[in-house]
This record gives sequence, structure tokens and C-alpha cells, in this order.
Amino acid sequence: LINEAKGIAFVSPTLAATGKIFLQHLLELQRIHGNDKFTIEQARKFSKYYGRKLPERISFVQSVNSCTDIAAIIERVERAFVDWYSFI
Repeated sequence: LINEAKGIAFVSPTLAATGKIFLQHLLELQRIHGNDKFTIEQARKFSKYYGRKLPERISFVQSVNSCTDIAAIIERVERAFVDWYSFI
């Protein structure tokens, strides 16, 4: 709100930045809760939000939903956003 009042426009993060934020979010949830099942369930929900601008968002969400462990989810997130990591 302060930036808006100053006339500074909000700029959406890049896809690469979005992927990194998603990974940080998941790892922090895992650290705080110490419960992989909870983190996996949250990752499945969050994949719809974080993946909303991906060209292949439906297949990304489906692939995350099929994961049964956090390592697999991290791999899917890295793979989905990898094309954009080199630009930041």
C-alpha cells in the first residue's frame, strides 16, 4: 500500500522466482511442522496457486498430486520451473 501511494507499480515475480518461493515455502513448512504428510498435502494445494502461470500448469499440478514424498515434489517443482531459473 505504501508503494502504491508513492505511485510505484507492483511487478509480479518471474516464473523462476515463483518456483524458488514455492520451494522455500515447502521447506519452511517442513521445518516448522516436522510433518511430511502435512507438507505434502499443503504442496498439493499450493501447486495450483504457484503453478498458475506455467504453460503446462495442469500437468504440473497432476504431477505434484501424484507425489508421495517431499523429495519428489521438490524435483517436480525444480523441473517445472527450471527453464526460467537461468534468467534470474
